[in-house]
Amino acid sequence: NGQTNFTLDIPQGGEITAMQAISQAGGLATSADVTKIVVRRLGNGGNTTMLSVPAREIMSGKNVSDVLLQPSDTVVVPKAKAISVLGTVKNPGEFYATPENPLTVSRAIALAGGVERPKSLAKIRVTRSEKSFLVNIQKLLEEGIPGGDMELEPGDVVYVPETRW
Repeated sequence: NGQTNFTLDIPQGGEITAMQAISQAGGLATSADVTKIVVRRLGNGGNTTMLSVPAREIMSGKNVSDVLLQPSDTVVVPKAKAISVLGTVKNPGEFYATPENPLTVSRAIALAGGVERPKSLAKIRVTRSEKSFLVNIQKLLEEGIPGGDMELEPGDVVYVPETRW
């Protein structure tokens, strides 16, 4: 599941927040879903409470309170859903968007090393859940026509078809 466990020893009388603990554990991976970080706290009677960590706000410098950790707390950093880029790109693979760094079709293709055949830019297919969209990046690049690009969401699949030169 790609989960990494890390234990921190906090000196007697010391305090540490969730984001400080993440930093000490090596920071956030690019695949981390910063919108869903939580602290799992075991309460009296064995009840578990989930406390949301405002990681995105903290990282953007907003004055919000981080979660102060208690003994036996667990900080959970889930992995975000990837955006897959497939087909005739130089380096097919998975890429991650964040709220601060969204991915468009053109950026995802650039991250995948570009296309092997320029004509395929006119016939890109984006699949999102049950829906499918045809995206024409070629028109955007050649003619500067706005609206040719599309912002991607986690879980989207971008397919660049095989075409003639």
